[in-house]
Amino acid sequence: MELAIGRSFAAGKSRSRLRLDNNSSSSTLTVMKCEFCREEIADDALACPHCQRDTLAGRSAKGTKLGKVIVVLIAAPIVIFLLLAAFGSQLPDKSPSDRIQESCEREYPGNSEAVTRCRLALTAKALNDTQTNRINQAAKDAGVKP
Repeated sequence: MELAIGRSFAAGKSRSRLRLDNNSSSSTLTVMKCEFCREEIADDALACPHCQRDTLAGRSAKGTKLGKVIVVLIAAPIVIFLLLAAFGSQLPDKSPSDRIQESCEREYPGNSEAVTRCRLALTAKALNDTQTNRINQAAKDAGVKP
């Protein structure tokens, strides 16, 4: 059995490579020093077995959950804004009574009595039209000509 030791410096961290060569198989174990207690630990360890502190690999594993939460918090308002921009024009912006009021105010500016009479007349017409439509629909559903 042959033991080979090499050192590499990746991202400013000192890492050692231990390779055990046996006749039948070859395996590589990468170790590094803990940032806190300076003991050698496995490169992929989530926490140091000596001082129990999170390692760089452990922090990045925990960071993925936080990253997902951040993405959702950023993406959700953007999606809502895009949906409102796409379908916002289909939402009713004013009630029928507001449209009647504005129409009468444009027709009779500054004359509140005329605006009131106009609004009452248009509202009665709208109610009459609605009632007429309901009667016609009921007659049609019953198979009777209105």
